[in-house]
Amino acid sequence: MSLFIIFSSLALNIIYYIVSQKLKIRIFIKYFVGFIIYSVILLTIFLILEFEFSSKHIVPFLSLYILFFISLFLTISIKYIKSPTYLIFQSLKKGRTRSQIIKYLKKNKVLQIRIKDLENQNILEIKNGEMNLKDNLYLFINLFFLLKKFLNLKSEG
Repeated sequence: MSLFIIFSSLALNIIYYIVSQKLKIRIFIKYFVGFIIYSVILLTIFLILEFEFSSKHIVPFLSLYILFFISLFLTISIKYIKSPTYLIFQSLKKGRTRSQIIKYLKKNKVLQIRIKDLENQNILEIKNGEMNLKDNLYLFINLFFLLKKFLNLKSEG
């Protein structure tokens, strides 16, 4: 696989990521839909300019292009929401005790903020005090867990 394929797929993803950050796109669905539109525009430009991809280059390019997208896609929330793990580590650096850390997390409403963010992104639905995933996400989540199991990946933290 040539370095050109690697760098071009990464560069195209970084360009979209930077533009989306400048436009302050923070909702996953908007980021995803925007990426699809961006990709279609790129494909159209490639076709108009008659770039020629050989069959042996298109598959590695698309594979890397999609993998880089997934990587950047999954980092969006990290930039805007400090995870409880991050806040715990910061508190530990300051020498806080377990009870102080729990008070700090409750005081800063860490879980409530994250739940509200998931609700705003149409990932969670809260009705009558019950939380559920939105119907359109069950397929995605199940595919994600299937891939995770197939690749024998573990989640920690």
